Amino acid sequence: MRGGATGDGINARNFGTNLTLQTAFVSGGNHGVYTRNDGGGALDVTSVGRVQGGRYGDGIFATNYGTDLTIHTTAATGGRSGIYASNSGNGELRIASSEAAIGTSHTGVSAANCGTDLTLQTTEVSGGAVGVFARNSGIGALRITSSEAVTGTSGTGVYARNQGTDLTIQTATVTGGSFGILARNWGSGTLDITSSGLVTGTNSTGIFAENSGTNLSLQAAAVTSDGDGIMAYNTGSGALRITTSGAVTATRRIGIWARNYGTDLILQTEAVMGGISGIQVSHNGREHSISRRVAWLSQTGPMP
Repeated sequence: MRGGATGDGINARNFGTNLTLQTAFVSGGNHGVYTRNDGGGALDVTSVGRVQGGRYGDGIFATNYGTDLTIHTTAATGGRSGIYASNSGNGELRIASSEAAIGTSHTGVSAANCGTDLTLQTTEVSGGAVGVFARNSGIGALRITSSEAVTGTSGTGVYARNQGTDLTIQTATVTGGSFGILARNWGSGTLDITSSGLVTGTNSTGIFAENSGTNLSLQAAAVTSDGDGIMAYNTGSGALRITTSGAVTATRRIGIWARNYGTDLILQTEAVMGGISGIQVSHNGREHSISRRVAWLSQTGPMP
């Protein structure tokens, strides 16, 4: 289905209960698919073919004021965002894309939720500014799983902010012009980041993790940045654990920077290199700097 040169491929708005859309290939001069549910039920968008938006539009634009918002799609491309989803309803927001989501000037996948859980399952994602943007202001968990490369050309590869319970991120390769992965958990649960591929934050930080819930756990392969490699800040009630299986390289600043006010601080690393220092840690107010290659584990006792 093709829309006009300046219109939407599909434009659907509902004031009743549920809004359900099932489609194949869609192309629009503005948005590929535009949906808005002002009703009391769920918004469900399913596309088995590519969805294409115009230069200033989104591939899929979906906003919901009812209960759940669900999007299942193959490829989605837009001049602004590939997928844009906002759930102001009282249910969950779930997005699953089986092919590339591309936002030329802005965001590959943008998701904001005020209900319960926010769940993203993606393959390849690319945005001119941000690859994946996820903000959960709801009462549930935020989960992001990406099986292929995520790129935020000028900004952040994966940006996640949670105010509910747990924040979980699982990625392969991630690249950002500023941050590779930037995760803030202001919820009541854990922050858990796992990356199996190279994470690059070109101008600022490879992985930045901030937690005020319980435990902060970060498992990474290789991480590289011109600024800081890994920055982890735990003010939660639990442990801070960082495990790296490959090299962490920070050209100008610190390889791994860890600050913990919880229980244990645990580091298990391979090669760590920084322009200022390899590892800089602060455990309950005590500062330690380590410049050599390290492979050690430290808990509540003295640092080596």
